Amino acid sequence: MSRPLIATSIAAWYAFAAPVPTLAQAAATRAAPPADLPTVYVIGTLPLPGQDLDPRNVAAPLQTATAEDLDQSLAVDLSEYLRRRLNGVYANDIQNNPLQPDINYRGYTASPLLGTPQGISVYLDGMRLNQPFGDVVSFDLIPRLALSSLTLVPGSNPVFGLNTLGAALALRTKNGFDNPGSSVQAGVGSYGRASVELQAGDHGDSGFHWYAAANRFADDGWREASPSDVTQLFGKIGWHRDRNELALTAAYADTDLHGNGLQEPRFLASDPASVYTKPDITKNRSGLVSLELRREDRKSTR
Repeated sequence: MSRPLIATSIAAWYAFAAPVPTLAQAAATRAAPPADLPTVYVIGTLPLPGQDLDPRNVAAPLQTATAEDLDQSLAVDLSEYLRRRLNGVYANDIQNNPLQPDINYRGYTASPLLGTPQGISVYLDGMRLNQPFGDVVSFDLIPRLALSSLTLVPGSNPVFGLNTLGAALALRTKNGFDNPGSSVQAGVGSYGRASVELQAGDHGDSGFHWYAAANRFADDGWREASPSDVTQLFGKIGWHRDRNELALTAAYADTDLHGNGLQEPRFLASDPASVYTKPDITKNRSGLVSLELRREDRKSTR
């Protein structure tokens, strides 16, 4: 007998020799009541743009910061805070201007320079800040003073749209309901640096709230012909009641930045503040208006 026939015969013998349940056992199996399993509730949490995220509810190493963290860092703008305080973030100062760095995270970039491959999406109150032409990110247009929180979400996530290859940065702005009061802050530094920041906000018993902020920054720069001039205005009015919130936001920024690029080592040896070519000027003027309607659903889904 050939080997395939032997294998077939052995398999058939095991099939006939297997124990067959008796009629009593089959009846007992049919009569057994179904197991009483506990109810399982599944609540999905998505990192939506502009949403306040709890790191414990997202399966990713989120990095977050509050308005207090931003103020205590004494960072000039958002990009400086990112490279100082967040893990895995570093800056490439190819323009040599404090407000025009390339922010890199896990090999992906958010840059104000057109032509740089972009891989990080930036959202402000749920609205995308990457510019349509080239997806560039102008950090000089983002009012650091008006930010209440930031969340860096790593990884590629289609929820945040195209070019979210390495991460998404979700920013939330302040409002008069959560940030009442007023403050004025001024500072001076080397190379003609000076800044003035003002903010105020309040709310009423009816749920109406308002918030306003202004920032003026000027810097002569430590290199030749490298000044910076920044004006930022921000305002928000809204209404908050129970789980509903309505807010109208307006922002304006006018910046004049000089970044004169790299210099050859032989010229730096004789004058560290020298530049190779000048001027390299970037002027931005931006206006933003957004209307946000939010409703929190606190019901669990079974």
